[in-house]
Amino acid sequence: FCEYFNIHPLIAEDITTLAPYMTLNLFHDTGALHLVMKILTWNGERVQQQQISFYLNCSHNLLITFQDQPRDDIEPFFSDNS
Repeated sequence: FCEYFNIHPLIAEDITTLAPYMTLNLFHDTGALHLVMKILTWNGERVQQQQISFYLNCSHNLLITFQDQPRDDIEPFFSDNS
């Protein structure tokens, strides 16, 4: 998958590894941006932490999201509200 979209192997490793903190990487040579962030939710008993990664390639008009668990609550950010 990452080879098809020309995602650097170190970024692929960041996507598949749970990071202890948020990261932002800018790649000026390819016009890409990679953001790893944490989403905190309350399940009624404790705070849960989940990771989501965004890979944006501006030169190809492409946004890919990677999640460690399926989430429906981020869908409104990607829907077309026009």
